Amino acid sequence: MEDTMGGVPYGGGLRVIADDAVARAAWGVEGALETVYTTPFGDVPGSAVVNFPSIHALAYSWDLVEAMGNSIEFTPEKIPGISAVVAAACTDATRDMGLFGATAEACADATATEQLMAAAGRTIKR
Repeated sequence: MEDTMGGVPYGGGLRVIADDAVARAAWGVEGALETVYTTPFGDVPGSAVVNFPSIHALAYSWDLVEAMGNSIEFTPEKIPGISAVVAAACTDATRDMGLFGATAEACADATATEQLMAAAGRTIKR
Protein backbone atom coordinates (compact mmCIF):
# COMPACT_ATOMS: atom_id res chain seq x y z
CA MET A 1 0.00 0.00 0.00
CA GLU A 2 1.54 3.29 -1.06
CA ASP A 3 1.24 6.30 1.20
CA THR A 4 0.60 9.54 -0.70
CA MET A 5 2.64 11.44 1.88
CA GLY A 6 5.75 9.60 0.73
CA GLY A 7 5.71 7.16 3.62
CA VAL A 8 6.77 3.56 3.54
CA PRO A 9 4.79 0.99 5.59
CA TYR A 10 6.73 -0.78 8.33
CA GLY A 11 5.27 -4.21 7.70
CA GLY A 12 2.02 -2.94 9.18
CA GLY A 13 3.64 -2.48 12.62
CA LEU A 14 3.26 1.27 12.93
CA ARG A 15 -0.17 1.25 11.29
CA VAL A 16 -1.40 -1.33 13.80
CA ILE A 17 0.01 0.71 16.69
CA ALA A 18 -1.45 3.96 15.39
CA ASP A 19 -4.82 2.37 14.64
CA ASP A 20 -4.93 0.98 18.17
CA ALA A 21 -4.06 4.36 19.72
CA VAL A 22 -6.63 6.18 17.57
CA ALA A 23 -9.32 3.61 18.29
CA ARG A 24 -8.69 3.85 22.01
CA ALA A 25 -8.67 7.65 21.95
CA ALA A 26 -11.70 7.84 19.68
CA TRP A 27 -13.72 5.55 21.90
CA GLY A 28 -12.58 7.23 25.10
CA VAL A 29 -10.64 4.28 26.46
CA GLU A 30 -8.96 5.53 29.57
CA GLY A 31 -5.17 5.57 29.42
CA ALA A 32 -4.80 5.23 25.64
CA LEU A 33 -2.76 8.39 25.29
CA GLU A 34 -0.56 7.49 28.27
CA THR A 35 0.02 3.90 27.13
CA VAL A 36 3.55 3.38 25.80
CA TYR A 37 3.72 1.66 22.41
CA THR A 38 6.77 0.00 20.88
CA THR A 39 7.29 1.58 17.46
CA PRO A 40 10.09 1.81 14.87
CA PHE A 41 11.08 5.02 16.73
CA GLY A 42 11.37 3.23 20.07
CA ASP A 43 8.89 3.30 22.91
CA VAL A 44 6.46 6.17 22.38
CA PRO A 45 3.36 7.28 24.33
CA GLY A 46 0.00 7.13 22.58
CA SER A 47 -0.17 10.93 22.78
CA ALA A 48 2.71 11.03 20.25
CA VAL A 49 1.65 8.03 18.15
CA VAL A 50 -1.78 9.52 17.53
CA ASN A 51 -0.13 12.49 15.75
CA PHE A 52 0.64 10.39 12.67
CA PRO A 53 -2.89 9.30 11.73
CA SER A 54 -4.11 12.78 12.67
CA ILE A 55 -1.79 14.42 10.14
CA HIS A 56 -2.68 11.82 7.53
CA ALA A 57 -6.40 12.48 8.02
CA LEU A 58 -5.90 16.24 7.73
CA ALA A 59 -3.58 15.99 4.73
CA TYR A 60 -5.73 13.45 2.88
CA SER A 61 -8.78 15.64 3.41
CA TRP A 62 -6.86 18.61 2.06
CA ASP A 63 -5.65 16.51 -0.91
CA LEU A 64 -9.17 15.41 -1.77
CA VAL A 65 -10.60 18.91 -1.67
CA GLU A 66 -7.68 20.28 -3.71
CA ALA A 67 -8.06 17.48 -6.28
CA MET A 68 -11.67 18.55 -6.78
CA GLY A 69 -10.50 22.08 -7.58
CA ASN A 70 -11.61 23.57 -4.28
CA SER A 71 -9.79 24.72 -1.18
CA ILE A 72 -10.17 24.11 2.50
CA GLU A 73 -9.05 26.28 5.38
CA PHE A 74 -8.74 25.06 8.93
CA THR A 75 -10.49 27.41 11.35
CA PRO A 76 -8.22 29.89 13.13
CA GLU A 77 -8.87 28.31 16.53
CA LYS A 78 -7.68 24.91 15.20
CA ILE A 79 -4.40 26.19 13.68
CA PRO A 80 -2.35 26.18 16.94
CA GLY A 81 -3.30 22.58 17.71
CA ILE A 82 -2.67 21.38 14.17
CA SER A 83 0.63 23.30 14.14
CA ALA A 84 1.72 21.47 17.28
CA VAL A 85 0.86 18.10 15.73
CA VAL A 86 2.74 18.90 12.51
CA ALA A 87 5.78 20.16 14.44
CA ALA A 88 5.83 17.06 16.65
CA ALA A 89 5.48 14.54 13.85
CA CYS A 90 7.04 16.08 10.73
CA THR A 91 10.64 16.05 11.85
CA ASP A 92 13.92 15.38 10.07
CA ALA A 93 13.92 11.90 11.61
CA THR A 94 10.45 10.99 10.35
CA ARG A 95 11.26 12.48 6.94
CA ASP A 96 14.47 10.42 6.82
CA MET A 97 12.35 7.34 7.56
CA GLY A 98 10.12 8.19 4.60
CA LEU A 99 7.00 8.92 6.65
CA PHE A 100 6.67 12.45 5.30
CA GLY A 101 7.93 14.24 2.24
CA ALA A 102 10.31 17.17 2.43
CA THR A 103 8.86 20.48 3.52
CA ALA A 104 7.43 22.17 0.47
CA GLU A 105 7.84 25.85 -0.24
CA ALA A 106 4.80 27.98 0.42
CA CYS A 107 4.35 31.33 -1.30
CA ALA A 108 4.73 34.53 0.70
CA ASP A 109 0.96 35.00 0.94
CA ALA A 110 0.19 31.38 1.87
CA THR A 111 -2.65 30.88 4.28
CA ALA A 112 -2.06 29.26 7.66
CA THR A 113 -3.57 26.03 6.29
CA GLU A 114 -1.31 26.10 3.23
CA GLN A 115 1.73 26.68 5.45
CA LEU A 116 0.80 23.64 7.55
CA MET A 117 0.25 21.47 4.50
CA ALA A 118 3.61 22.60 3.08
CA ALA A 119 5.25 21.67 6.39
CA ALA A 120 3.62 18.23 6.04
CA GLY A 121 5.21 17.84 2.61
CA ARG A 122 2.35 18.98 0.39
CA THR A 123 2.99 21.09 -2.72
CA ILE A 124 0.95 24.26 -2.72
CA LYS A 125 -0.41 24.91 -6.22
CA ARG A 126 -1.71 28.39 -6.83
